[in-house]
Amino acid sequence: MSGLSAEQVRQFRERGYITGLDLYSPQEVTRLNADLMEMGRCLAPGETFLDTREWHESSRWLYDVCTDARILDKVQSLLGPNFFLWGSQFFAKETILANRGGLASGRVLLAAQAA
Repeated sequence: MSGLSAEQVRQFRERGYITGLDLYSPQEVTRLNADLMEMGRCLAPGETFLDTREWHESSRWLYDVCTDARILDKVQSLLGPNFFLWGSQFFAKETILANRGGLASGRVLLAAQAA
C-alpha cells in the first residue's frame, strides 16, 4: 500500500482536502454501490445519507470500508500512525444516487483532521 505524494500532502495542507484518489477498481465500485443502496434502505423516512455519520459503529460493512488499508495509508500520510475513526459518511448527492443507482466512480475525497 502507499501513502500520499508530497504534492497531495501540500494540497491537503493548503486546501484541507484531497480529491481524485483512485482507490477502487470498477468491480469494487459496483459492489460499493450495491452495498450503499442496501444501507440506504435502512434510512428512516426523511433521512438522507448525510444522517449516516456514525453508522460505522453499527454497520460492519461501513466499518470495513472506513478501515480499508488503502484509505488508512493515505490518512497516515497526513496524521501519522496514531489516529482514530470518529465519524464516517458518504458524501453523495441524492440525485446522483437516485439517477445512477450509486456512486459515480471509485474516487475518494479525503478530509482528515488531526486530534
